Amino acid sequence: MSTLSSSQRLMNDVVLYEENSDRKIPSDSYYVVVLKALNLTTDLTDFTKMMLKKKYVDQEFTLVCAYVYLNECHILFSSVEDRSHEFGGSQQAICSDYVSTCVMHTSDKIICNIVEFESRSKIIVYFQTKVFENTKKSVVRLSKVSISKKESNNLTKAELVKALEERAAIKWDNTPSSDRYGTFYKYVTIKNQGKYITISEPIDGQSMDKFTSYFFS
Repeated sequence: MSTLSSSQRLMNDVVLYEENSDRKIPSDSYYVVVLKALNLTTDLTDFTKMMLKKKYVDQEFTLVCAYVYLNECHILFSSVEDRSHEFGGSQQAICSDYVSTCVMHTSDKIICNIVEFESRSKIIVYFQTKVFENTKKSVVRLSKVSISKKESNNLTKAELVKALEERAAIKWDNTPSSDRYGTFYKYVTIKNQGKYITISEPIDGQSMDKFTSYFFS
């Protein structure tokens, strides 16, 4: 009897260790699943659009929208008031599910992590920063090494655009907006027709209301 009790206590301890090692997303938190393909040429747009449509059709409405820039995607999920997140909010289970699905879709190695937010304003700031950082990456990439990453960190956007046009003879405004800023995708149904609503532009003081409405309405 004592041996069984001892074994049960050890088993309970192991279960507790496992549970404590797996971060659970609180029901009142928003979160972003961040996926990054190790191959820089892997475009995650098709995968992201597939996931947006699937979650919408399956009526898993906690998925809000997604942001894609080349080999990275950021999928935003809402808080849930009277139920738990997918997989009970287990970060390990969520990451495992998305990585396995993404690998099957892209045949690439995928890194995944989750970022939690307790307010909508912090989500706006998060994506504003991501778009800004990717805009700098776009200038460096389009310049074909005539502008270094280190240099891009010390220049304003206007200075970067000017350097791109002078050194690489590339007109910033003539390049596709998705190449410059990445693209936000949202799947909705309008008049019984499913469609993707996209935005590809910086998030600044003049567009805050536009993005707030896009994310949360």
